[in-house]
Amino acid sequence: MIGFDTSLVDVWDQQKSDEKRVEDSGLQGERSSTARKLSDLLLKKRQLLAERKVLVKEIAATGVKDAELRKMLVLRVEQAEQELSAARHHLERIRSLQSSGVFSQRERQAAEDRVTRAEQALRVPLLELELHDSTSGGVAREVVTLDLQMLDLELGNQLSQDGLFGEIASLSTLQRLHEDVRTAKIREIDWWLEKYDTMREKDTIRASDDGVLTYSPKTTYPVEVGSKHGVYSLAFILQEQDLVAELFLPERVRFLVRPFEEGMSEHGRAIMRFPALHGQTYSGRVQSVGSVAQTLRKNGPKGFRCLVDIDGDLGAVRPGMTVEAELMILIDPAAVAIPLWLVGDPRKAEVTRENGEVVALRGYVIGTRFVVTSGIRVGDRLRVPSTLPGEHAARLAGRIEPKEYLTLKWLLDGIGGRGRWIYRQLVPDGSHVEAGQMVAEAYPNWGDKGDETYQLPFESMDKEARVEIDRIEAQNRLIGAYVAWRKSRMAAGKARLLYLVARYGNFALAEMGAEVNQETSRLDLRNAIQQADWAAADDSGFASEHLKSKYRLDRDLADIAYRKAELASVAALRSRDWLVVWTGEQDMEVKLLSAAAQRQAYSAARIRYQLDLHRAAEAYNEFRKRYDRESKDETCSKLYALQSGRVFHREH
Repeated sequence: MIGFDTSLVDVWDQQKSDEKRVEDSGLQGERSSTARKLSDLLLKKRQLLAERKVLVKEIAATGVKDAELRKMLVLRVEQAEQELSAARHHLERIRSLQSSGVFSQRERQAAEDRVTRAEQALRVPLLELELHDSTSGGVAREVVTLDLQMLDLELGNQLSQDGLFGEIASLSTLQRLHEDVRTAKIREIDWWLEKYDTMREKDTIRASDDGVLTYSPKTTYPVEVGSKHGVYSLAFILQEQDLVAELFLPERVRFLVRPFEEGMSEHGRAIMRFPALHGQTYSGRVQSVGSVAQTLRKNGPKGFRCLVDIDGDLGAVRPGMTVEAELMILIDPAAVAIPLWLVGDPRKAEVTRENGEVVALRGYVIGTRFVVTSGIRVGDRLRVPSTLPGEHAARLAGRIEPKEYLTLKWLLDGIGGRGRWIYRQLVPDGSHVEAGQMVAEAYPNWGDKGDETYQLPFESMDKEARVEIDRIEAQNRLIGAYVAWRKSRMAAGKARLLYLVARYGNFALAEMGAEVNQETSRLDLRNAIQQADWAAADDSGFASEHLKSKYRLDRDLADIAYRKAELASVAALRSRDWLVVWTGEQDMEVKLLSAAAQRQAYSAARIRYQLDLHRAAEAYNEFRKRYDRESKDETCSKLYALQSGRVFHREH
């Protein structure tokens, strides 16, 4: 039976409790925020509906008023047309009877003037009727109608769920989906809290069978009370090559050790002892010595990598075993003064020959060197001790590694999945396999399978809610872009109508009236001049001086009236406010450009809408694939040897 410290469970429980408080607070905050937004939207809807009623009544009132005014204008046009018809008929009658002497030339001219006056009189009511139909009354209704259409576009339709109605409906749906996500998270936290309570009550694991309990320590992840470890192994398929001992030499040894060379047996010899094999020793030869120091472990000392070939039948030697090595160095003329650490205690200086003989030395110390005066000579071979004075670690301890190997881990990673793998079937450690032979049957280890299986539904609820949230938000962005485009088009149409009114409607009637008045004054002036000239040329005495004076006065008054009509016509032309016309034209151009820009933005929004839906669907499909894969308990993969060789079990 193994007991566990539950202090970490208390820490995890506190963390999950804090997470639950955060989720509860977030849920309440989202509900409050949604309630405020919903209240604002409902208030806006009531305001828009009230404004819509006003616009509808205004359109109806404008229509009634326009109908009454149009009837009056039509009546005036009909009267003017009747007068013109009568004048033309009278002129034709005079023309037909003038040759018989019934009517004089002056009467014919008067009839022609009557026709001209009737034609001019008809122009004004015709223009008034045209302006009423095309500008004044029509524009007023059109402007109000455009305002109503823009309001309806913003308000939307309750059946199609767009506009403000759609925004209210989508807000309620989004709130429900966000609550689903929060609720699923809270349910998962509650499940963990319940599990932690169970772990406090059952803090022991009982053995399912008799046996010996051992810990397999690892350098990177040491076994300690409260630590968590994954149970898994890796296998290596080796080619038929020798194993090597990997050592890391301290800097003071690195330049004394030389690689083994044939014909120079005094260089690169080594004796290795395996603690796991009850101290069994093997001889070896130094294969290579690194030139760059490497870090042995995190924040640890550096060493030079040294590979040593092992001689003889390796037998039970396995990759990963620890080895203690004694390297042979050669004393040459450059080493008359040997390193001080090689002799140990200078007061009892001793060295060990290659054959194991311990030799006492005589000499003296200079700095970090021991100058030998007797005991050894040039050419003697000495052993480098595995444990140096004053140090508690075997500085020349190493590990057995294969020269070349093929790890099965990359095969498992290539199959797919995440996390680690557990071997269901595995060939014995150190066994020989042939190419194509099955080495192992593995299945993915998702941690605690029960935990993973239980958490998948929570994650599924979250993913399903989020894909719907993404769809609604993308649809809202698309509808917003569409409404902005349509409103910009309506605003451009409204600006165009106002420009036409400013350009053609407001001043055309005044200009037409001045022009008609000028033409009538011209006729009056002509008649007055003719009468004055007739009176002045009368020698018969029919025209008295008083009559002549009256005709001259009428002529002068007609001339003054004509000149006044000319000035009125010029004033009517100049009364047009061209600044207002130019401003209206510029506003129309700006609204048209804005409508074109909104149309492009709407096109881009349609593309983005499709992309957002595609990304959301892809993410959800990937999750469903993983969900289906992880929810199956029997997902496994069989591994086969790609080449012949031996298989060793290794921790990774």
